[in-house]
Amino acid sequence: MAEYKLRDGRVLTLRQARGTDAAACLDYLRCVGGESDYLLVGPGGLRDVTEAQEAELLEARFDSAEGRMYLGFVGEELVCIASVETRRHARLSHNATMGLSVRRRFWGLGIGSVCMELLIRFCRAHGGVRSLRLEVYADNERAIRLYKKFGFSVEGCRKRYLCVNGVYHDELLMCLML
Repeated sequence: MAEYKLRDGRVLTLRQARGTDAAACLDYLRCVGGESDYLLVGPGGLRDVTEAQEAELLEARFDSAEGRMYLGFVGEELVCIASVETRRHARLSHNATMGLSVRRRFWGLGIGSVCMELLIRFCRAHGGVRSLRLEVYADNERAIRLYKKFGFSVEGCRKRYLCVNGVYHDELLMCLML
């Protein structure tokens, strides 16, 4: 568990997710899915995942050698989820992928930067990870700025890859070489 002071003076507490966090995570995903079209989940969150399934997934990821899922709290409120996972296949195991989301009313407080530092630190400590990769909507300028700030570069673009409310969006593939 680690604590970070945010730009507004509040404290962000980051810790690894446990199975007991399943309900909070599913509620969080329902909330953020309705706040931004830049996520893979919509307003309904993960509709096909039960609390028991989520608990099993979270517990399996706890202290896994392949990755981490971190939850960020301001007080008792879950305000962000950040995850990183390495590839299991031997020929791909030097690659990791990441995901990050923050509740809208907590944007601009430095939470994204704190999470990026944590995920990159995990990858560097992992030993075998040589690249950290992510996918992002091509028009999500705020996220792209964050990723570029940490040294990510665009490696490619999937045209019309994502569809939200009948509108197609390009997806950028970004990478940080470690």
